[in-house]
Amino acid sequence: MKTPTLIGQIGIAVALTLACYPAATLLQHWLPPEIAIKTLFGLLLLTYIVYLCVLAPIRPGKVILVSTSTILAGIFLFTASSPLGLVALAVGLFCLSRTLLFYRSFIGLLSDAMLQTGAVFTAVWAYSTNGSLLLAIWCFFLCQALWVFIPIGANKQTSKNPRSNMRNDHFSHAHRMAETALAVMFREL
Repeated sequence: MKTPTLIGQIGIAVALTLACYPAATLLQHWLPPEIAIKTLFGLLLLTYIVYLCVLAPIRPGKVILVSTSTILAGIFLFTASSPLGLVALAVGLFCLSRTLLFYRSFIGLLSDAMLQTGAVFTAVWAYSTNGSLLLAIWCFFLCQALWVFIPIGANKQTSKNPRSNMRNDHFSHAHRMAETALAVMFREL
């Protein structure tokens, strides 16, 4: 598994923000401004979810997650009357994606939901103070980088024989012998 780092996540925030400017310019030439902004949000959403799928350990369901995200983003792109609907979809899909791909506890889900709420408030604050869409996107994805501090949880190894995962060194052998000796002693008492 590739371990997510804060520097790597900040790099993704920079890359998505820098890619946003030329993409917004191109989309505004081809589409009306409101649809261009919603399309840009949808593309950023899907790009980030694909990045999370690449970063995640091998787990089933990545194709289904990306397909479902694409369908939902497409539906919201044409049905949402404001970008806030797409922002709500992004928050929900980011939280769901990271929970399915990385977290193994309800605490991780709640922590990510709080992070998402803070990211939205930060982006809205940045947009309301400066009126810059790029600054709002930068702040949103910069807050997303903080998810690396949420505890992921331990991998649950399922094995039919738990001793098959043990090392075959001298210490493990001595430990097994000591456990066997203690078991024999307690049976005799």
